[in-house]
Amino acid sequence: MSWKRTLARILIYAFLQIGALAGIPMTPEQIEKLMNVMTRTKVEHTIRAETEE
Repeated sequence: MSWKRTLARILIYAFLQIGALAGIPMTPEQIEKLMNVMTRTKVEHTIRAETEE
C-alpha cells in the first residue's frame, strides 16, 4: 500500500473520529459506503490514437 493511500485512510479515520466526538451522527450504512468507495479499484480506460499510414 502506498504512503499516499495510507495517509488518506488515516485522515478519513481522523475526520470520522472528530465527527463522533463532536456529536455529528453517521449511520453504519454511511460508514460502510464510505469504506467501499475507498477500497474500490480504479480502472482507467485508454483509447489508442489511430495512426495514419
